[in-house]
Amino acid sequence: MIRNYIRTALRNLWKNRFMSFVNILGLSVGISAALVIWMIVHYDLSFDRFHQNGDRMYRIVSRLDFHQMIINTSGVPIPLIEALRSQSAGIEETAFLYQYSPNVKIGERKFGVLEKTTFAEPEYFNVVEYKWLYGSPVVLKNPLQAVLTEERAEQYFPGTPLAEVIGREVKYDDSISVSVAGIVQSLKGRTDFDFQEFVSMQTVRSDLGMQRMRGWDSWNNFNSSINVILRLRPGVAPEKIDAELAALIKPHTDKDSENKYSLQPLREIHLDPGIDFFGQRQANLPVLYKLGALVVFLLLLGGINFVNLQTAQAGERAKEIGIRKSLGSSKSSVVAQFLGESFVMATFAAIVSILLVPAILAAFRNFIPEGVTIAMFAEWQVFLFIPALVLVVGLLAGIYPAFVLARFQPVKVLKNQVYGINSKARLRQVLTVSQFSIALALIMATIIVSEQTKYVNRKDLGFAKDARLFVKAPGFRATTDKMKDQLEAVPEIEMISQAYSPPSFSGTSSTTMSFGSNGEIKDAMVEMKYIDEKYVPLYGIKIAAGRNLLPADTIHEVLVNESFAKAAGFKTPEDAVGQLIAINGKKHPVVGVVADFHTKGMQSRIPPLALSTDELRKTMLHVALRKDADVPRALDKIKAAWDASFPDDDFKPTFVDEALARFYDSEVKLRQLLGWATGIAIFISCLGLLGLAIYATRQRTKEIGIRKVLGASVGSIVVLFSKDVTKLVCIAAFIASGVAWYAMDKWLTGFAYHIHIPWWVFPSAAATALLLALATVAAQALKAAMVNPVQSLKSE
Repeated sequence: MIRNYIRTALRNLWKNRFMSFVNILGLSVGISAALVIWMIVHYDLSFDRFHQNGDRMYRIVSRLDFHQMIINTSGVPIPLIEALRSQSAGIEETAFLYQYSPNVKIGERKFGVLEKTTFAEPEYFNVVEYKWLYGSPVVLKNPLQAVLTEERAEQYFPGTPLAEVIGREVKYDDSISVSVAGIVQSLKGRTDFDFQEFVSMQTVRSDLGMQRMRGWDSWNNFNSSINVILRLRPGVAPEKIDAELAALIKPHTDKDSENKYSLQPLREIHLDPGIDFFGQRQANLPVLYKLGALVVFLLLLGGINFVNLQTAQAGERAKEIGIRKSLGSSKSSVVAQFLGESFVMATFAAIVSILLVPAILAAFRNFIPEGVTIAMFAEWQVFLFIPALVLVVGLLAGIYPAFVLARFQPVKVLKNQVYGINSKARLRQVLTVSQFSIALALIMATIIVSEQTKYVNRKDLGFAKDARLFVKAPGFRATTDKMKDQLEAVPEIEMISQAYSPPSFSGTSSTTMSFGSNGEIKDAMVEMKYIDEKYVPLYGIKIAAGRNLLPADTIHEVLVNESFAKAAGFKTPEDAVGQLIAINGKKHPVVGVVADFHTKGMQSRIPPLALSTDELRKTMLHVALRKDADVPRALDKIKAAWDASFPDDDFKPTFVDEALARFYDSEVKLRQLLGWATGIAIFISCLGLLGLAIYATRQRTKEIGIRKVLGASVGSIVVLFSKDVTKLVCIAAFIASGVAWYAMDKWLTGFAYHIHIPWWVFPSAAATALLLALATVAAQALKAAMVNPVQSLKSE
């Protein structure tokens, strides 16, 4: 029986080849998108699921109130760690990691700056369990000891037996020499703990310079390079530890502080892009939900095509159904026959989808995590998803047409008295409106995202970005002094500054400050930039009041921005000049107020900001080129100065405008993704419309012939067929406008500075969809109208 159903289904699909092709193509697009997105979702949700006692593992996160600006970070004050160990009975094990990206040298071999290195304590290996090949966690109790993974050991000492790697020397930043004391296997499974090299934390504890760089003894220093990982005792609620964290920190902060500290479950780390984890790629759960919604929309479009075309063919297949029923077929067997056709079609679509997956992965590589590859088909979750998807798609797409066709009465069918076939036109109209509503909403969303992207690229940031670049000195102690001296005489360079970061920067350095006419800012965490006297003129930052910092500043003068002065209660910027500001308890004079400039992307409001000098923080060299400079030649000279100062490191300059563009990577990717989705949606919708137009012209062949005999022109016949489509697209545009406005208004609230949705977006999108729809229908109508009426009216 089943074999007969399949054979009949294949025969019907071949008989209606074009419509079968339309259905399979529409379904395959939706299924392939669903398959790729399921691979992404499965990949991101499988991170760090393999740890023993993983349900008791947490990371401490901080919610800092930067005077009405909230910053979420994984950084915690280092003194808190020892306080937790000595005073919290609910914690079984506590360890902290301190990210390190050293310039590595072994003998005469230079490896450059290597990532995936961290300072670690022995306790880390008690929380996150590794398989030890040589050594044990105890080796990290001593300074200048390192533990490597197998992969890093092979990279450093290729071909050397692991046992002989123990005791070998590795040099960091030409200043720290460590001995390899242990080797571990990398963690098996998807994880964000993909470190390849662990240096003993005692190395930092024995180096005062390193400690000062990270505010080692300060309760008011937060840095995302430092993460605390812990494991609770069985039965201990994380809320209990949250309360203990607040109690431990409270004596060391202002009583009015709004800062909060809490535990984040290990399995949520990968799904929280708002809190960085050592620069790892992190998934965004809301984005995964939106991708899932996009899959549903694309599957709906393909399913709507199927329902539309199947019900449109009802008249042609009515006699087949009548004969089947008169020969004894039951309603259930007819339903089974048509569901069988649906499942066969969904199976063909799934096969096409699998063939499309490699091309999709290649085309969308910028959007897709590196770990998502065709090899994931070997994982049972992905493998089983394919037949499950075929089952769901086949059932949902085919069940309605099957029951509609199974209800036909054989006597009426064979007498050509089937009523209700044309009544399904109303359903097809509703489905067509649904298709175009989805497509139009995507068009409108794409335009709005594009306009917001243009806005953020054109907006005045409060500083100059053109022809400006910066380079970062490698290592902890490296300075740019020598390089700066060599570049002073380069004619292509207009100005040079030594500072810590450019005006807009992804990282945030903050410290505790007290300032204000009535103490409005008191022991508040405030963003800080460390600069020299050339920084402000180099970036064209305007001074609203007072003056710039002086050269060779030994008393550490301070500049504040307008937002800082306003938050401190001063009516004008001039009122803030001459006041004293307390930074970590030490008072410094405010000598000037700079105009507000954007320190982050347009997603964030300009925060209160202070700028001052610090010799240890001048690790970046900022260069402004002359307007008429030969840029390639200037870069060659800068590289020569770099090579002379840092011969072991690659020269990697960053232009300020390129760095700014990274703030909007997600928006650019969203625009591209919406563009692809819009194109697919329009394609599927027009494909379905084309199929309906073909059936409509076939059913109205005699009507067209009679109209032509009575004098109707080709143009009037085309207009006749186009009127219905115009009406449907206009209804879809009305629905889509409301949906798109609501969704994009919500999206724009994620930007502190954004556009107002332009009114012209909605009619423009509607006009675009209408032109495509009319072109699709008019082509078929024109073809039918050009047929000789004699051929149209002759009897079968």
